[in-house]
Amino acid sequence: MKSSQLIVAFDQQTNLHECLSLVDRIGPLLSFVKIGSIAFSAMGPSILKEMHARGLNIFLDLKYHDIPNTVSQAIDKVTDHAPLSFISLHGVGGKEMIESSRSLLEKKFASNRPFLLAITILTSLHEKQLHDFGFDSNLSMVEMVKAIGKKSVDAGVDGLVCSGFELEMLRTSLGSSIALVVPGIRLTQETHDQKRVMSPAAAMKQGASHLVLGRAVTESKDPRSTFESLCNM
Repeated sequence: MKSSQLIVAFDQQTNLHECLSLVDRIGPLLSFVKIGSIAFSAMGPSILKEMHARGLNIFLDLKYHDIPNTVSQAIDKVTDHAPLSFISLHGVGGKEMIESSRSLLEKKFASNRPFLLAITILTSLHEKQLHDFGFDSNLSMVEMVKAIGKKSVDAGVDGLVCSGFELEMLRTSLGSSIALVVPGIRLTQETHDQKRVMSPAAAMKQGASHLVLGRAVTESKDPRSTFESLCNM
């Protein structure tokens, strides 16, 4: 597995020095990191600047979801701080939100723009929760993800964030050019707060383009060894 396909999530970290120390502990094979909302809220643009200074690709995972003008303006401002590879927003934000965000990025960066990734359904959710919340009870989780994914791609996203359980269906229905980024990757049977998890090997076999690994690497006793073993799978 290429190291560029493995994205290490810095989601819970709140201290810049500790974050950079962890990057050093993971070692030189690390090339792609995800900065989540807790980390960004605690450390702000400095974490983006420092990760970029170390030559790392950055997936900024703030899951934007608001009216189109607000989201596009927020993306405009956040991309001033450091080059970003991926930016996430919620697919259920709708066609206009996605279109305005893509248009902003194309005007600002031309072909060298960050990729937009649409969140389909969070991996912390399961089917019954969605039905209880008012989603169509005649639709399965896979059908809901497929509908959100297709509409998001049609609106202009470059890829989707989905669980491993929807991978094969999305890859078959959307083709090989769409990025499919998979969180909820586990090296053991522990699920933590995720409901729909999968092993790295299974996710790659079913069509993932990138895997997001958090605690499996960041809380490992030997992050470097853990990460290198993943690269050697």
